Amino acid sequence: MSTLLLDRPQPAGALGRFWHWWIGELRALLPRRRRDPLLRKAVILLYDGTGFRAMVRRGAATAVDLGRVDLPRPSRIDVKRGVADPRLLPDEQSIELARRIRKSGLPVVLRLPASEGLVTRDELPAAAERHLQHVLAHRVDVLTPWTSDQVAYDARVTGKPSESGRIQVEATFAPRETIERLGAALDTFELRPAVVDVAGPHVDELPRVDLLQGKSAPRSRWWMIALVTLAVVLPLLSATLIYDVWQRSFLVDERLQQELRLIDRKNEAAAAQAQRMQALADANFLQARKAERPSSLVALEIIARELPDDAWLSRFELAGNRITITGEASEAPRVLALVGADPRFSNAALGSSSTRGPSMAPELFGLQVDRFTLTAMLAPDAEIRPLGPDGQEIGPGGPERSQPAADAAAAEGAGDAP
Repeated sequence: MSTLLLDRPQPAGALGRFWHWWIGELRALLPRRRRDPLLRKAVILLYDGTGFRAMVRRGAATAVDLGRVDLPRPSRIDVKRGVADPRLLPDEQSIELARRIRKSGLPVVLRLPASEGLVTRDELPAAAERHLQHVLAHRVDVLTPWTSDQVAYDARVTGKPSESGRIQVEATFAPRETIERLGAALDTFELRPAVVDVAGPHVDELPRVDLLQGKSAPRSRWWMIALVTLAVVLPLLSATLIYDVWQRSFLVDERLQQELRLIDRKNEAAAAQAQRMQALADANFLQARKAERPSSLVALEIIARELPDDAWLSRFELAGNRITITGEASEAPRVLALVGADPRFSNAALGSSSTRGPSMAPELFGLQVDRFTLTAMLAPDAEIRPLGPDGQEIGPGGPERSQPAADAAAAEGAGDAP
């Protein structure tokens, strides 16, 4: 319910809020003329020693209690640690209530308890009504135990007897130190009192005096020149500050855009580096796969060196490490023996379809030859070995084998053949 009572439309847009704030600040600079604070609605903050009892009053309606705005208390952590000057922290409920009061836009009345002020009655000449503040400034020492520079004061006329030619006034006084101390406490919650008074018999009534109007002594008229100068200088300073803030924000935006472009370039460089690393990984993969299987040219060269002079190949196939050759030779077992004797080959075998008949090659002139199909496994690291002076391959330990040894191996293979 208190939330509904505090609701009030706010100025629309940032410009409207700024204009509302600016007009309020200018009004605060102008001198307050003598007037009764005829407020039709207000939020009353009654100080009770530990905080403020918040009430909202609208016209003649009964005041509604909103809750409490407690004074900031020492931080429990600092108290436990024994800090000499602990931090003063407001509680969450007080902060929320103060926020709703600010949002409502209602004027705030700071009401002191009767024990913190003094209310007196006095009779003054009727002519004093027009200059009531100045007259009271010279009667503070008579009516109160304070000096004029120690108190804030205000008065209102309560009666005008026609027969005596004098007026009856009710003057209210309160120490300035108390008002400033409580005002500083309200500043913690960003609340600024529009009116300050002292509680009477009814603590929830709307204010009839305003202690913020009280002056301790007549003031020079030079304040008008100062106010005019301030009214001219402040907009210029504001425009200068706004331009400076705009320029700085533009530079900040430009710097941010440069940083974003730099981040994009770094991301592009990282992506290019990732692509290069992927290409290198693919190349390494292909190199590894290539190392796992011999080259076709290397395999063909090795087979060509192994075959005898009377052998003729018609087909060569390399599938992985498996070699398959088809051709003609005067003795197929001899070809098998030569290939099987080379340590670079393994699992050499002739196919079951080997036959004997006249050669189809024109170089063999129709001689009787064996048509064969031979398969073997070639080692992945097989290499072409250099040739020695005798035309034979040189292995790791010297010549691989002499021609008589190869012939003997071939003869042995021919004897084993069916």
